[in-house]
Amino acid sequence: MVNEDSMVNEDSKANRDLMVNKDSIRKITTADFPSILALTAGLPQSAGFSWQKEKLLSELQSAEGYVSVGESVSAFVLFRTAAPTADITVLATRPAVLKKGKMFQLLNQVFELEQGIARWLIEVHPGNGGALALYKKLGFKKISERKNYYSDGQACWLLEYLHK
Repeated sequence: MVNEDSMVNEDSKANRDLMVNKDSIRKITTADFPSILALTAGLPQSAGFSWQKEKLLSELQSAEGYVSVGESVSAFVLFRTAAPTADITVLATRPAVLKKGKMFQLLNQVFELEQGIARWLIEVHPGNGGALALYKKLGFKKISERKNYYSDGQACWLLEYLHK
């Protein structure tokens, strides 16, 4: 026998999940800078990248990028292009929507929108399990390693995604 309460709860959960993934994806504009700075302000410092305001502002002004926007910026990605290759330099997801598919959705759409880019590169700390799982799901492969790269003595892994 099916419990009607469990059906309602499952339907509500499915609707919530659909709404979470209904963000629009567009190019970053200077109007997004305050939202991006606010998003990154609460993120933990990693071994290889500190979210210093000046460094992030410099990258926002010089790199290309996209944002995922619902009620506010939920995720962003910045990259530098030397066609047909792009280096992803910075990306982040609002902590409240981590593990909701925002970055997966954003990167997939960026890969489709940037048709002139066939090769995408990203550097990652080998201890960043969440990022590595995401990149693997997207199809990135490890192509090299830089020993003793991060301040904690860890290597830096260079990953590559080839867009078809």
